[in-house]
Amino acid sequence: GAGSDEIYSGYDKYWRVLANDSDETVRAAFLNRVPEGAKETFFTKEFQEKVRPTDTFAYLTSHAHNANYRGHDLLRFLDLEFFLKGDILAKVDHMSMANSIEARGPFLDYRIVEFGLTVPSAFLVSKERNKVLVKHLLERSFPPTFVNRPKVGFMLPVAEWLRAHVDTIVGMEPPAWLRGIIDHAQVRHYAKAYQAGESEWGNLLFAYLVLCLWAEEHGI
Repeated sequence: GAGSDEIYSGYDKYWRVLANDSDETVRAAFLNRVPEGAKETFFTKEFQEKVRPTDTFAYLTSHAHNANYRGHDLLRFLDLEFFLKGDILAKVDHMSMANSIEARGPFLDYRIVEFGLTVPSAFLVSKERNKVLVKHLLERSFPPTFVNRPKVGFMLPVAEWLRAHVDTIVGMEPPAWLRGIIDHAQVRHYAKAYQAGESEWGNLLFAYLVLCLWAEEHGI
């Protein structure tokens, strides 16, 4: 089912954007994994000076193929361009190929994608349900209990992993090339805050941990 949520509006955030169609709503819906002020916390002051002038959301939206994208259409574009391609499909590809499996996503057939991008938003999402068109089609062949069951993702137990290894993060020495970018004293501070229950820093801490381990494994 990879791609079906991004093309046919399977996430709750799409309805929130339709209900309150503004750039700020799209920004909040798309950047929901990065805490406000992340640039001012993890980065060194020198690196902050380089990245602060660049607004992350403005940078991403500047790459929109259609400058007229707004609201629901803009959020779908951002999810397709960055979340689907850079996150979901990368993980599917890596894990399937690691096990000698050729994975294919039926919803990513170019004809299904092209059709989905022409469907008006009213046929994709409403206050009552997501993926409206897809579910109408499924109702022809499957019972309502199957079609309307709650969405269940394949989530990794990142929170449990991190809290079990906070000491590893605190004691980890970043590679030399990263020291001019990441303020490790701040990383230690937020690692301890995360351990104390401030969960909003989990994704950044996990990204930092993976980056350091990757650099160590490859001798970078």
